[in-house]
Amino acid sequence: IPVNIDEYKKFSVIMINRTPQPADVTLTLSDTNDESLSWSVPIPPGGVHRFQLTPENTSALAPHELRMRINGMATTFGRPAVFKEFRNGAISAMHC
Repeated sequence: IPVNIDEYKKFSVIMINRTPQPADVTLTLSDTNDESLSWSVPIPPGGVHRFQLTPENTSALAPHELRMRINGMATTFGRPAVFKEFRNGAISAMHC
C-alpha cells in the first residue's frame, strides 16, 4: 500500500534475521517521481534491525504515495513488522 509519510511522526520497519547466517538487508523507499532513498545494514544471525522513517529523513522524496522494497530478507518466510506512530501519539503495529 502507498504510504504518506506526512501522516506519521515515525514509521518503523523491523526486520528479524531468524537464520544462523548474517543477512545484508536493504530498504528502498521510492516516490511517484521515481526518486528513491536506500538504507543497507548487516543483520547478524538471530538479530533485529529497525529502519526508522520520518518526514525529516525522507524529505528528499515527494511524501505522498511512497513505496517500500526490501531486499535481502534472510528467508522466504521473513516478513517485516511495521510500527506506525501517529502525531497524536497513537501507534499501529502489523506484519506485512
